[in-house]
Amino acid sequence: MLNGQNSQEAKTLVQQGAAVLDALPSGKQSLYALKLRMYMETDYDERKRLAEKQLAIAVEGQLLGAIPLCLIELGNGAFDHGDWAEAKAWALKALAACGETRTHINKAQALLILSRVATVHQEYAEAEQWAQQALTSGEEVGVPGQKWWSHSALADIASLHGDYLTAQHHYQEGLAICQALDDRRGLVSELSGLGSTASGLRQDETARAYLYDALKIAEELNDDSATLQVFTEIAQRLANNGEQGRAVQLHTFVHNHPATSSLVKVWAAVMLERLERDLTPDVYTTAVEQGKTLDLKATAKALLVELSDPILRFDPSSVPLQLHLDILTERELQVLQLIATGLSNYDIALRLFVGVSTVKKHVNHIFDKLDVESRTQAMIRARELNLL
Repeated sequence: MLNGQNSQEAKTLVQQGAAVLDALPSGKQSLYALKLRMYMETDYDERKRLAEKQLAIAVEGQLLGAIPLCLIELGNGAFDHGDWAEAKAWALKALAACGETRTHINKAQALLILSRVATVHQEYAEAEQWAQQALTSGEEVGVPGQKWWSHSALADIASLHGDYLTAQHHYQEGLAICQALDDRRGLVSELSGLGSTASGLRQDETARAYLYDALKIAEELNDDSATLQVFTEIAQRLANNGEQGRAVQLHTFVHNHPATSSLVKVWAAVMLERLERDLTPDVYTTAVEQGKTLDLKATAKALLVELSDPILRFDPSSVPLQLHLDILTERELQVLQLIATGLSNYDIALRLFVGVSTVKKHVNHIFDKLDVESRTQAMIRARELNLL
């Protein structure tokens, strides 16, 4: 993300480039110019006007491959703005255009808009049907990104109506794709989803490890939208652990924050409705008001500390004094046990459904806490401390 002066300079360059392209004859060049302008435009009405102009150019120029893309652009824009009926109408037109032009590569995107709209209306059976069709379409064209989006949509739907095992399966599939693509933003989404489903399955230590990794990556990316998405999943863990008041605070904060994506905002609203039924009016209202006062960075920092709280797995009296403050976390113990089996960082990443870079960080933390410099030394020290 660009900020301040850099953002203004980028916007100026885009406007200059768009002006040059826009002066060319109507066709693909004009579409590119309009798309450049859309990337820098924040006003919804202006973005919609530019998208509709793109569509008109594509239709007039019979640019068959571009028509579904323009319709999908309009559908996504309407969805992000909260115009569910309009988003559905554009998506259905895009779906029809994909069939007429045989541009099947865009079919999954149109289907996923329809799935999201159905999910917003809590019509989960219909949402699942659209998402399953999107997954089939994505597998047919062999586009990893489309398969990931479909798995993620199916996981979200299953999680919302409490089918945590199905949700866990789809999040794991999505995570594997994101690892292969080295998509760190995608890792945040899937890891946080896995954290929420693990909590639903009463696997709290696993949930905490996933949510810590997700929040850590989101903070490293300096992506507020990603951080807010993790907050919603952390709120679910809190609710599952009987801390409904804190869950309301987080969901309220997420729902009100301007950087929250439209879909996450909907999830937060659904969860708030459920929590309101479980709490007395006074408790719920107080938690909502407290949620409005939270600060994004301070809350993220506090949650990282809370999620990384060390777990004792052995008698501290048997550990040398200098190691008392450096007990391994649950996830570090998992990594240590996998190192003992001879697995590489890559193999450990696959086993734990995290990125290789995350495994490397855990390994470095293990070395620091055990005061060693190699895996062999780590194994020796771990056995001395009865960690293995």
